[in-house]
Amino acid sequence: MGFSESDVVFVTGGNGHVSQHVIHQLLSISPGPTVRTSVRSNSSAQKLQDVFNSNKLQIILITDITSDEVFDAALETVTHLAHIASPIVINSKDVKSELLDLAIRGTTRILKSALKIKTMKSVVVTGSFAAVFDSMYGWRPYYIYTPEDWFPITYSEAADPALDLTKWPERWRYDIAYCSSKVLAEKAAWGFWKEANPTWQLTFILPTYIVEPYLTGIQSPDNLNYSNGLVWKAVSGNWTGDWVYPYWVDVRDVAKAHLEALQREEASGKRFILATENVKLSQIAEIVREKFPTLRPSDNYYPPEAFPIDTSDSALLGMDRAIPFEQSMVDMISQFQPVASAGNKNPVIALGSACALPMEWTKRNISKELLLRFFVAI
Repeated sequence: MGFSESDVVFVTGGNGHVSQHVIHQLLSISPGPTVRTSVRSNSSAQKLQDVFNSNKLQIILITDITSDEVFDAALETVTHLAHIASPIVINSKDVKSELLDLAIRGTTRILKSALKIKTMKSVVVTGSFAAVFDSMYGWRPYYIYTPEDWFPITYSEAADPALDLTKWPERWRYDIAYCSSKVLAEKAAWGFWKEANPTWQLTFILPTYIVEPYLTGIQSPDNLNYSNGLVWKAVSGNWTGDWVYPYWVDVRDVAKAHLEALQREEASGKRFILATENVKLSQIAEIVREKFPTLRPSDNYYPPEAFPIDTSDSALLGMDRAIPFEQSMVDMISQFQPVASAGNKNPVIALGSACALPMEWTKRNISKELLLRFFVAI
């Protein structure tokens, strides 16, 4: 398909790290499309203008994202849509209304708006590998995950205040809320698309942990997302545990995959898992010691075996030419090093997107340590 100068690409959540890399790559195309994005404050709009300084970038202020028609005007004349942003819900008191319904509506709402746009050609939605992984069975290194797999939970099960989390291994209990919201929102999107049968194509991108050099640099660790917070801990020698998913992908490859999916008709109706390497904590430590000898990385336990993932389909999106993990680490740590050298070793990991653990779920056999580790991936 390819982008033309007459195309308009809308990217939701312009302040997000993945969104910013998508915007950056779109603006780097010459001649390329107009890029339109949404933010929720004037200060955020100004920051984006300062970062990109491009007359091909249009920034729209959307302060209330709960209205069903909020994106109707924003999507006028748009030809391609990358829906990356997801709402943040912290300390939910009602799983059904404040978590699951919000995640589902947030995805289907923008698809309903896209349905009204006659110029629309393609839509890509950022999901998560959490919608694929079945944590009930843990690591199970004998099982190969593919895009055909789904986290097995129904809406009624996830919305049940009495859901028994002890059915899952303790390591993953804190993550059931997140997995539920991602898989149910994605299934709702596919259901809507198939029933509406629009002229535009739909694709889901399902990344694992995203390691990401920041376009704006790093002034403080206080606002790192979860996956980069893990790297920070490993680099600064402040690691105390392991991580739940062993696979990583560079944010620049995630952005590239979005652009490819928007342009390729073969991507229509498909899910793509983005994962490059199964990484051990000791590998990060080795990279740090070799490339950054002044840092003192953590180097402790990591499960030796984990599930494989079949990502062969993602070659269509350029993932067969993905950035090697070592290069991702070097680029990321190069941004970390000045702050790490200054002695700041206790990052407050920010919630990046989607949803946080519902309040009533925090009372169900989950340790304080696990609650503190609850994350959102994008």
